[in-house]
Amino acid sequence: MSKPATGRRQAGRHAGVVKLLWLDSDEHAGMGILVGPRLVLTCAHVVNSALNLELLSQEQPAETIRLAFPLVEGPERIGASVVKWAPPQESPAPASDVALLLLEHEAPANAGLAVIADIPPERFVPNPLSIYGAPAGKSIGSHVDARLNGQASAAWMEFEGDNPNVTFIQPGFSGAGVWDTVNQAVIGMVVSTHPSNAVLTAYMIPAADLLRAVPDLAHEVRDLSPGFGRMWTAWAALTFLLVLAHWSVERSPGESPFVLLAIGGPYRELAAFWGMHVGALMLPPLLLMLISFAVSVR
Repeated sequence: MSKPATGRRQAGRHAGVVKLLWLDSDEHAGMGILVGPRLVLTCAHVVNSALNLELLSQEQPAETIRLAFPLVEGPERIGASVVKWAPPQESPAPASDVALLLLEHEAPANAGLAVIADIPPERFVPNPLSIYGAPAGKSIGSHVDARLNGQASAAWMEFEGDNPNVTFIQPGFSGAGVWDTVNQAVIGMVVSTHPSNAVLTAYMIPAADLLRAVPDLAHEVRDLSPGFGRMWTAWAALTFLLVLAHWSVERSPGESPFVLLAIGGPYRELAAFWGMHVGALMLPPLLLMLISFAVSVR
């Protein structure tokens, strides 16, 4: 049995990586995303493949699927069953080709948990992506760097490789999480690759559609741009330094090391006067940013 899920790594592109294995061997049929101590998200067609069924089989499988954790030391294998099923379609369709698996017991704690984030598409289209997966028949995986191009259909989004000289998405990567390096979260799941190996293009199911297929999936909603955090940090630091400078001069006129930041120079009365104005002007925007963050990130 695995140890209890304490001290789990909650973020990072290496968190929550899973492989779905064939019934009769340790080779993998595809990838999965560990989204809870006992929950794995993957593609429905990967489940069908792992169970030697037709890829487009519509019926929810009752058989046990074997899972492995390629970035965790040890040969542990865990069985899982399908608890939610949105079968694959012949052509891309919204909220399809998604399966949620329930593990027989908790995954290893050091496998981590992936953070799924529902982010408006306009917030992440230019962002660099990272995908970890393994080509079919290979035991060692690869990190693929890519960039999102945009919507490819009503259901899928297209992304392309950055480097033609390295391995790109291949059969065996389906079900892998697509990690947004700016938002620091999984924003989708690999579902298919371009039929031609000469074209560095692949497709993902965005988080919004994963949530349509699995509405109670644990996730974050982020309506703010990634630049909000940098703006908050800069404004908070500037506010703190200016308030500290004026307080320091008011307490120790002529001796404060922050005198160059004080509007009134080394004079106590001016430092007290301008310090109140600095606080009155800069603290309200800081409070509004905190409220915006509390409302928008949930």
